[in-house]
Amino acid sequence: MITSNIKNESIGEILVQAGKLTPDEVAKVSEEQNNSGMRFGDCAIKLGLLTKVDLDRVLSEQFEFSYFEKTSDKFDKRVLAALEPEHPYSEKIRLLRVQLTLRWLNENTSIAIFGDDTGIGSSLNCANLAISFAQFGKKTLLVDANMRKPSQHNFFKLPNSVGLSQLLAGRTDDNAIQNLSHLTNLSILTSGALPPNPVELLGRSKMKNLVEQLESSYDVVIYDCPSVKEHSDGYILTSLIKGVVITSKKNLSKVSNFKQIVEKVDLSGGKIIGAVINEF
Repeated sequence: MITSNIKNESIGEILVQAGKLTPDEVAKVSEEQNNSGMRFGDCAIKLGLLTKVDLDRVLSEQFEFSYFEKTSDKFDKRVLAALEPEHPYSEKIRLLRVQLTLRWLNENTSIAIFGDDTGIGSSLNCANLAISFAQFGKKTLLVDANMRKPSQHNFFKLPNSVGLSQLLAGRTDDNAIQNLSHLTNLSILTSGALPPNPVELLGRSKMKNLVEQLESSYDVVIYDCPSVKEHSDGYILTSLIKGVVITSKKNLSKVSNFKQIVEKVDLSGGKIIGAVINEF
């Protein structure tokens, strides 16, 4: 994995510094580049001096983009925004990021995301969207507010012994937030131990105070909320966070359910700022 600040050096200079090419090989690639008109990296690959993986890593370094190989053990294989940024799904996540930035995050910080049912990929969307915002240079926090069936610690392969539930119960401090050293700008607050009273915990004044505190500390805060079909947790959160993105699934979600959700979000004081239809 490579993460760095913007560099003024050329690709050739960076490759020499990284030990991928020698100065003589850079000169050979430059000569081929002048003759063929191809880009430096493509010429190096053509001459057998560089692999596609090496090139992707260097481009990531030049453009401040965290690069991971598809086989990286840092994430669940479904976290495509990190592992396969060129995948069509990753591009759709970037489009969602742009729309939310223009419609909501120009004046707000927090977003609550939940599904109209369980098992439709809402949590996965949260994980990929958080990575996308971090890649965009935003100081981002992903909060796993699903204290019933949490999953963010699995997506990011993190411990979940301490998290949101302990914060709300007053049994830990801000050390519950885990900063990802391998992915710049992204931090995770996992759910913590599963409590017997998640609705009551979320309804405490500590949750309101926590939302306000996090909004002052991060550019973007994304809350992964439980399905609203079975639980009321999400509606408590929408009363605090306001901005809501609903996830549904193609050929599964019902329009009638969606209408009910819109009405309940409105009653809680929240605002629907986006909707996602998963096809997988």
